[in-house]
Amino acid sequence: QFLWYAVILSIFGYITTFIAKIKMRYAAIFNMSCYAFTLSILLQTMYVGVNIFVDFNIKYFQVMYISVAAIYLIAAIFLIRTEFLKQQIEATKMVTIKKQEDNETKEEQEENKETNKDEQKEPKAPEEPKEKNKEKEKKQGGIEPNGSEA
Repeated sequence: QFLWYAVILSIFGYITTFIAKIKMRYAAIFNMSCYAFTLSILLQTMYVGVNIFVDFNIKYFQVMYISVAAIYLIAAIFLIRTEFLKQQIEATKMVTIKKQEDNETKEEQEENKETNKDEQKEPKAPEEPKEKNKEKEKKQGGIEPNGSEA
């Protein structure tokens, strides 16, 4: 009896994955449907235990038994779907960041090539010692001294 319920629930779960646009193997859905019956089995065990001591009858217990398992299966499928969508969003963010970084590095490399070409075309003037540069700047009133030079 349990096996038939699991097969019926797994078919229902397969239809749900089709509606939710998730590709899952039938074997995985069948396993999930078997696990979804856990709470239903516990409830049925309690129901049988109560019936032993007290004459207590629930009219549509089997309907509740299957519907609880179906609710668990649908919830699990949609949780899987949301996690999958989150992973896809993160992956697309990573790809766009990687593309941006690649574009920036290409631009930097192109700029470096252009500056290298310009430097090769224009000969550099020999640099004067730092002390002579500082003296010229002070005489011209250029850069203000900072630190210990103030």
